[in-house]
Formats: sequence, C-alpha cells, structure tokens
Amino acid sequence: MKYRKFYSVGPIGFGKWKAIRKLDRVSTFLNNRKECEVNIWDISNKRYRIAVFDEIDNAVIYGRDLAKNLEIKFLERN
Repeated sequence: MKYRKFYSVGPIGFGKWKAIRKLDRVSTFLNNRKECEVNIWDISNKRYRIAVFDEIDNAVIYGRDLAKNLEIKFLERN
C-alpha cells in the first residue's frame, strides 16, 4: 500500500509516493480545535491523518467502517 503527500498552488502541484508499513489500527480523537480526527497507525506507531470531522459521531462511523474494510482494529478515544 502507498500514500502521497501532495502540495499544490493553483494548477501546479507536487508530491512523492511512499510505502506504508503494515497497518495496525484506526483511531479517533478530539484535537485542540475541537475537531475529531480519524487516523491510521502502522506497526511502528507512525500516524496518518485520514479525515477531520466536526461531529464525533460521524468520525466514529467513518473510522469503524474504515477499520472493517482494512481488516484492522478500531480504537475510539475522546
């Protein structure tokens, strides 16, 4: 599996593909801005932020579905 950080200014953009190690878990938590983040963690505890939601219920639903599809565990944190 691969991911890419992509930066763009107008029509010009750049990014580099990197390999993801074996995935371990999906988690949700509230950050300092009262937004609920959905993150994927690999086995070496590297975090990949996948999505940010205003409503915690939407983040939990999304996180559970993502964990189920990736066949990894789901952790809910407040």
